[in-house]
Amino acid sequence: MKQMPEPDFMSILKKTGNSVTDFYYGTMDINSICNELKTKLVRLKAYEKEAYYNWIIKQDPYFCFRISDGSDWLMRKGNHNARYIHIHPGKHSYKTKRLKSRSLRIALSIIYFSKNEQDLFSLDHLNHIRKDKLDLPPVKALSNTYKWLIFKLTDH
Repeated sequence: MKQMPEPDFMSILKKTGNSVTDFYYGTMDINSICNELKTKLVRLKAYEKEAYYNWIIKQDPYFCFRISDGSDWLMRKGNHNARYIHIHPGKHSYKTKRLKSRSLRIALSIIYFSKNEQDLFSLDHLNHIRKDKLDLPPVKALSNTYKWLIFKLTDH
């Protein structure tokens, strides 16, 4: 069952960029990660918006915190007024894999457009997605990167 309309899904996919994505696959959920980061910022008296801006600018222009599971999280100034703290996994961090953004978009699309379990690992389904949804050429095989991502994203 789809969680959002297709146009919304496709719009979000475009925000993954065209470079690389650091994909965290550890066991901590986003709320736990954010709570740990918040605690660290509160201790530094850098959690409130103005205090955070003053603190992060001194870090030139980002800072990396290690949290309890051993993963590193990069902190920088957010682009939105209400979301002034931007975080993402640190490069080469524990339980993080650096991927081409296109690979993540393709894997997410495979999952989104799958009608059944077999579609997740079907070359025909992959090529249908590439051609009809992502305007990409077909491939001869389902890469290990796609398989790995699908396993991580679907709890297989």
